[in-house]
Amino acid sequence: MEEAESAFLEALQEGMDNAVLHHNLGIVYQRQRLHEKAIGEFREALARDPDLQASRALLGTSLLALRRTDEGIKELELAAKSLTENPMLRIQLASAYEANGHLLEAAGQYREIVKQLPDDPELAYQLGKAYLAVSEWCYSKMAAVAPNSGRVHQAMGQNLIGLGDFEAAARAFQKAIKSDPELPDIHLALAHALLRQDRLDEALEAVEGELAIAPWNVGAQRLKAQISTRLERLPKE
Repeated sequence: MEEAESAFLEALQEGMDNAVLHHNLGIVYQRQRLHEKAIGEFREALARDPDLQASRALLGTSLLALRRTDEGIKELELAAKSLTENPMLRIQLASAYEANGHLLEAAGQYREIVKQLPDDPELAYQLGKAYLAVSEWCYSKMAAVAPNSGRVHQAMGQNLIGLGDFEAAARAFQKAIKSDPELPDIHLALAHALLRQDRLDEALEAVEGELAIAPWNVGAQRLKAQISTRLERLPKE
């Protein structure tokens, strides 16, 4: 590494002052973790060739390494506009967004990466994690602004469904309906929670409540047919 540095510096002294030379010297400094020097060289490279987006990407990397996060993100964003097919650049940008609390932007980057590499399970996991973080952020905002709103209770019910606590989920959906009985999807969610408990009559009533609000809801229509079929098969008293 020291030999490469000496060779590049010697070339500069001999008048070979060009973008590629500064770019390569920046790489040498970056690998030595001399990020301030690397930043200077990448900026010199870009001054000579503004279209050298590889220098811009590495400039962003060194800025992030020095915790100059906003500057680093800006450079990576500019590089990503040109290097659209570079998944590693997008991964780095997504990580920087996450670290800086830009959850929607992070999810957007992971979505683009998964489009490029759809068979990579790690990237699919990272996308799911990013969406979960966005979901949690949205819920916290809703809970802070309107803690007793129907959507907040609905979100709580969905979380309880995920935990397998269908009885508590049903209670949460009932609170949501009480808060705003005209909100779409809540009656349907309640019907699903009741059905998982084999409370068929109540589930039918709930899904009919959904259809009263949204008669075009195909999911509600299918669920009503499913519940009705199960009720018809019950032994007659």
